[in-house]
Amino acid sequence: MDKRKKKAVNRFDNLLKSNISRKNLVLLEREFDSGAADLYGFLLRVTEGFILVHEFDDFELNGYAIIRQDQFESIRSSKNDRARRKIMNREGTLEIDLGIPYEVVLDSWASIFTSLKAQQLSVIIECEDKKNAAFTIGPIVAVNKKSVSIRHFDAAGILAETPTKILYRDITIIRFDDRYTNVYSKYLRQKKSKKS
Repeated sequence: MDKRKKKAVNRFDNLLKSNISRKNLVLLEREFDSGAADLYGFLLRVTEGFILVHEFDDFELNGYAIIRQDQFESIRSSKNDRARRKIMNREGTLEIDLGIPYEVVLDSWASIFTSLKAQQLSVIIECEDKKNAAFTIGPIVAVNKKSVSIRHFDAAGILAETPTKILYRDITIIRFDDRYTNVYSKYLRQKKSKKS
């Protein structure tokens, strides 16, 4: 790596680490063929390959997201973001809720899904960069070297009979431990078999 590129990488890493240590509310701007897919929240951890974010919505922290470090274009923490953070701080939300109460190993997609499977969490997996963007939600059934298998559930909370296999190379974001997924997951059921 030449000196100029190394300097740029170091500056970028320092920016990410600075936003973590200052607990800044940030917007990670992400763009795919299907459109903008920005991510808003607090950076919790950054590794060489991944970024863990505590998502923010209407002055509440709501679940977590993980993206690959190479899948966002820019990072923003504006005057308005800083004002929202101050409000959350005064409300006591940051002190009580910011962070993640269990370990997620951010070495690879396999280590991430193994960590989440151990917590028995359902996940949302999106493949936004494919020609036909894909969205899969459900409990993790199997974690393999190159893929993860999810037992997808539909809007009625009915589990698919067979798992959906998703290749790691297609994944652009995963979400987990949010209200939507957690509430649905309590009421999942099998498809009723047809009577002969």
